[in-house]
Amino acid sequence: MKTSITLFAFLLVLFMPATNLFAVIFNDGGVHDVDYLIEHIMEGPIVIQEGNLIIDRDAPNAHTTVNLLEGGHILNGNVSIENQGSLNMYGGVVEWAHVNVRDNGTLNIYEGLIDPWGITVWDDGAATIYGGSLDELTLIDRSYATIMGGEFSDLVHSFNNSQLDIHGGIFHTYLAAVGFSTITLYGSFNLPYGTYTNTSPVGSPYDERFITGTLANGQVITDLRCINFPRATLVLAPVPEPGTVLLLGLGGLILRRKR
Repeated sequence: MKTSITLFAFLLVLFMPATNLFAVIFNDGGVHDVDYLIEHIMEGPIVIQEGNLIIDRDAPNAHTTVNLLEGGHILNGNVSIENQGSLNMYGGVVEWAHVNVRDNGTLNIYEGLIDPWGITVWDDGAATIYGGSLDELTLIDRSYATIMGGEFSDLVHSFNNSQLDIHGGIFHTYLAAVGFSTITLYGSFNLPYGTYTNTSPVGSPYDERFITGTLANGQVITDLRCINFPRATLVLAPVPEPGTVLLLGLGGLILRRKR
């Protein structure tokens, strides 16, 4: 009897519509608060409970917003923010779940925990990080992110024409720019302000610098390892005026919309 039930469950999962497979989907253009557990549970190949959180997949003009609040807990699944959908993380936990931001999706993190695994922003996605305890941050393919604060336990890196602006934050490993991408640090540093581009051919060794100083938000950094591979750029810039910070953020959003 148990074998028959298991076989029936497997066939039921196999023939479910792909867009709804193993997911909790918000794509109605509304605002939704998540202060409860969303857990992805599998027993062998069988999905017992859906636990992937997806915002605005197949709904490019919906502009759905999901707020992850204290008590919210995404466990063992994945989070995907797409098509101009937004996730605001005001608290809560994303645990053993990767966060993907793509296709003009937006992620804003104020507080909370994402660990282990991390965040990938790609295909014109954008992220702004004000706080929280985070694992790894990766930017790919014309994506844009601003770090105002927060703590990163793993690598922070950008690839392929992405832009990362850093005004604050605590970094426990290092920063890396790859393939025409740019990382800009705002503050006062031991090295002169300027643009440091690795002009060597692809396949050449990376440039490596150790930055000591104070970031724009007052966070002290000591020997922060910064790597830029061939054709990638590291920029050291003075603290911008408050209005300039806003314009920089808007400029990044406009640029990714045009792309």
